[in-house]
Order: sequence, then structure tokens, then C-alpha cells
Amino acid sequence: MQTANQTFNFDQVNAEDRPAKVLKQLYHSIRNLRKNLNADKNNKRLVVIAQQIKRTSCLAELDLYYCYALHCKQFVLIHGTPFFQLIFEYIDSFHDKEDVIKDLKPFIQLIKTLDDAKELKNRVQDKISLLEDADNDHETTPDEDFDIPEEDSRMKRVSLDVIRWKFINHKLERCLGTNNYITQENKFKLVNTLFGFFLQAMEYHQNAHSAYGAGLMHDNSNQPVPEHMLSDLDQMNAEDILIIAVETIYEVKLFDWTMVNPVNSILITMLEHGI
Repeated sequence: MQTANQTFNFDQVNAEDRPAKVLKQLYHSIRNLRKNLNADKNNKRLVVIAQQIKRTSCLAELDLYYCYALHCKQFVLIHGTPFFQLIFEYIDSFHDKEDVIKDLKPFIQLIKTLDDAKELKNRVQDKISLLEDADNDHETTPDEDFDIPEEDSRMKRVSLDVIRWKFINHKLERCLGTNNYITQENKFKLVNTLFGFFLQAMEYHQNAHSAYGAGLMHDNSNQPVPEHMLSDLDQMNAEDILIIAVETIYEVKLFDWTMVNPVNSILITMLEHGI
């Protein structure tokens, strides 16, 4: 694996070749699929094909790492390795096109230590911070006479790209299990964060009518603007966020079957918004 950056060739692989040579040729062939992959952006068909090739290349290389890790105890997959870099590269390239956490779940399960899990999560959160800083530099207020309370983050306009990366962040935390180590009190805070984020994302639903997010554009033009709307993938991710919030409530173990319990009301309220 140390030869990943060396010059490679396209010699045929024969049945008589040693396994090490076959593996080396396979590895370079997989990586080569996504090198210098350019397509005419005006030709949607070619763009889709190029994206599919790149996606296949990334997942095939991750499969190779996965098989290698299962059969070689000395093969390490800690942060700073090509494995970690490739996971983030895949998220960065396809976060708005594919359910990347579903695609990466088998490979994420190879991350065994909490430090490595936090490192991957921090990479995603750093990306979110950069996008939020860019949002703040271009922040506009829809109504100059209306002051948005500092604590009401749901009413602040957030770009759809930030929303999409936050989908990834929350789903990744769930997949990595980093939220398993927080207290019950903090789990309630997490549920509030998740539900607030879900409502924030819904501002970009095509039927939104609020004065923020996509709703403002729809109210003015009566026509949805596709690039400012939740895609089918976005809506699925938003539903996943709601499911994570509901599962987190169950983990607190305060649920019972009487309507007197306020946790029941929280669950019903969240699920009603998801319908």
C-alpha cells in the first residue's frame, strides 16, 4: 500500500502472477478510475456518468481496504491514513447526491477508537464551520424591522449546503456512536437540537410558507426554486434526523404508556411533524 503514489502501468494480469502483484494492479486500477475525470458540464448525461465512475472508484477502493483490514491484523486504519482521507473525500463529493452514511456504514464500523471517531467527526464539523462563516459574510435579513432573537437559531437563514452537511454530521455521530457517552440531561439537549434542526431544514420544503429559508422565495414568486428546495435525498435525511431524535428519547428510558408523561407528548409532537 505504500506504492499508492508511484508510477503504475497497465500490464495484463495473468493467472501465474503472484497475489501481491495482482493486488497492486487492482489497487492502482481502482484509483485510476477517478483520476483526470473531466466531463462537459453542459452535458448532463456525461456528468452523471463521470459521477458514477468516481463513486464506483471510491467505494471499490474502500472495499479493498475493508477486505485487507479483515485479513491483515497489522493493517491500520487510524486517522491520517488514506482510508480516513478517502472517507472524507467521498462525503465531500457526494453529500448532496447520495445517502453517503448508508454507503459508508460498513467501512465506518472499522473505526474502533473514540479518538479516531472524533477525528472524523471533527473533519465534518470543520467543513460546517467554514460554510457557516461564508454564510455570515453574506448574511441578509428579510425584514429590516424584524429582529431575530440570538437564541432562536431556527429562524436564522442558513444555506442549504450547511443544512446538507449538518444532515451528514448528525447521522455520522449516530453511526459512530459518539453520542452513547453523553449524560441523560445532554441527551434531552441533543433531542432539542435535532428537532430544532429538523424544523430549520423544513424551511426549505417546497410547501414552506414562512418568511425564512425557501418559504420566502415561494411566497414572492409562487413557484418553487429547485436549487433552493429540499431534494428527495434531503427530505429522506430530514426524516432520518427525526428518527434519531425519537430513538434518543427512547434511550433515556423515561417513556411510559400513560399520556401524563411529558416525554410521550414530545414524541407525539415530533412524529406529527414528520408525517
